[in-house]
Amino acid sequence: MTAAPNLQPREATAPRLVNVLHSPKRVRVKFGGRTIADSRNVLVLRSNHFLPIYFFPPSAVDPSVLKPSLHREPHAVGGETAYWDIDSGDKRAANAAWSFTAPPDENLAPLAGRIAFTWKAVDQWFEEEEEVFVHARDPYARIDVLQSSRRRTRPRHGWNS
Repeated sequence: MTAAPNLQPREATAPRLVNVLHSPKRVRVKFGGRTIADSRNVLVLRSNHFLPIYFFPPSAVDPSVLKPSLHREPHAVGGETAYWDIDSGDKRAANAAWSFTAPPDENLAPLAGRIAFTWKAVDQWFEEEEEVFVHARDPYARIDVLQSSRRRTRPRHGWNS
């Protein structure tokens, strides 16, 4: 992982900048009344041309709800994406989960095999214990204080000592 570049401005003519970061948060996805993804090992794809995207390790996603789709399309950062339908039994969303078939360059290699969800296709997103609306939070755009079920302690001599 490389250091996070400044991703502003977000103008159509701006050069495309992307980076992948580890999220320090527990992230969960709910669909059809059940949790379909839950991980403390989520990666965030950031760009100056689209909103942040969470990528889950396959082991954190309930495989019983993913049904392979024939849909494929190119992604804005390059490379092809493969899709899955989500089917919880009571509810179905077409092409709602996806991953890169092969990450287009070495900067995106950590995303290989990881699964992302189309934000509006699922019912709820949670960071720690807080529901998130609209899009994933960019860890470099603001500071968030979130309710968490995890015990966090501050080091005696500060975070950066």
